Amino acid sequence: MTWLAMLLACRDPAPQVSEPAESTVPSPQPTSATGTPATTDSAPTGSTATTGETATPWSGEPTASPYVLRSGPPPRNVLLVSVDTTRFDHLNSNGYTARETSPRIDGLLAEGLALRNHRSCSAWTMASFLCLLTGRDQLDLGYWPDNNNHGAGVDPFPYELPSLALRLRQEGFATGLVYANSFLSSTFAMNTGHDTEQRGSRAPGVTDHAIERLDELVGSGERWFLHAHYNDPHNPYDPDPTFREGGTDCPVGSFESIEDFKALRAVFDDADPTDQAACLEHVNMLYDAGIREADHHIGRLLDHLDTTGQRDDTLIVFATDHGEEFLEHGEWEHGHGLFQAIHRSTVGFVYPPRIAPAQHTGLTTHVDVHPTLLTVLDLEVPAELTGTIVGEQTVDHVFGLVYRNELTGQVVTTPSETLIYHWDGRFHHYDDLADPTQASDRYDADDPATQALWQLLEPRVAELAARVTDGSVPQGLPQP
Repeated sequence: MTWLAMLLACRDPAPQVSEPAESTVPSPQPTSATGTPATTDSAPTGSTATTGETATPWSGEPTASPYVLRSGPPPRNVLLVSVDTTRFDHLNSNGYTARETSPRIDGLLAEGLALRNHRSCSAWTMASFLCLLTGRDQLDLGYWPDNNNHGAGVDPFPYELPSLALRLRQEGFATGLVYANSFLSSTFAMNTGHDTEQRGSRAPGVTDHAIERLDELVGSGERWFLHAHYNDPHNPYDPDPTFREGGTDCPVGSFESIEDFKALRAVFDDADPTDQAACLEHVNMLYDAGIREADHHIGRLLDHLDTTGQRDDTLIVFATDHGEEFLEHGEWEHGHGLFQAIHRSTVGFVYPPRIAPAQHTGLTTHVDVHPTLLTVLDLEVPAELTGTIVGEQTVDHVFGLVYRNELTGQVVTTPSETLIYHWDGRFHHYDDLADPTQASDRYDADDPATQALWQLLEPRVAELAARVTDGSVPQGLPQP
């Protein structure tokens, strides 16, 4: 019996709910995050130094992670600030130099632990936040929402989401959610644990609502958890003119409304190469302006936190959910593939009494956010969480998944390489150290390096294929 026949014979009917629907969003032209390859060195136990550097010992007692110290009291409150569709390589502190995009975000990350070699667990918002909020990946949760744009729409999470907000509310925190992407809302059962939720479409509105809710939480006298999610720079690319720079234009169309962008995409491939290049430069400008706009309004929220007098008692967590592509691999936007421009993201933890400034360059992923946050709070990390506390151990590989029926994509990333497999039979293998923008596909089924990566990824493909119930089957698998 062939491998695939054996796999299909053992399929079980584990629930697989959900269908497609998030508009994808373009990604700017890639720039190496740091200009140098990331490493997996972990800071020495008890260190407060940047990863890989010589540490100055401290006198407190370490927890499970060398980054999280018991040198001060745990934080009373938690502010989670997340930004949609933000490429890691378009934040200045990750090495981006084409334009200033992120002064307030960079300043925040400089105050705490910045994860500089971080991966989302997917390529679109709902799936990414399932991992970030629960500390568990999609296979472990038993739910992989379908982002096939040809489907009928995404179903809500089918159970009570075992989310960070729920855990903190059980610990006595008052909670609140302000969002600009409905995939985080009650519509998709992603708001579990929040006492209130409010939507703000653009960055100014998100900050206005977040400030209003923050004042309510502070006034309650309770410990609090507030999650503010910004959708900028998601498409359509129409940032406030205040944040744009001049000098660019797209001669063949516009990116500034969904309808215009669809029309542009329909004619782009036949446009003159010079016009194509001008359009790509223009969309990068608009995209950067969207990041700059979100950054400005995040700064307003941080400034208001200062005015409440509770900044020193608040753990601030920053996260991006995924990135974008602008034709680097033949696709616009996100939600379809797991190339580094989409899969890689940025996370930071800021609470000076317990987290000294450091940059962790070992592999991390969204499932690590929840257990690390609980550790900073001195709360027990539930055994069912599949993430690890940042710095607790060296991580030698991480996975990602975007479920799209027969176009499903799965990825494994090591400190030096990435293997991507799409269920329609496409494989991509990249040397991320020599080729950080993943411009040169080195896939070779007979290459021992490719085979070693496939040995890591194959069990994940087999598990998912055995559990889906919509008839999708992975194609073009290597034969044993």
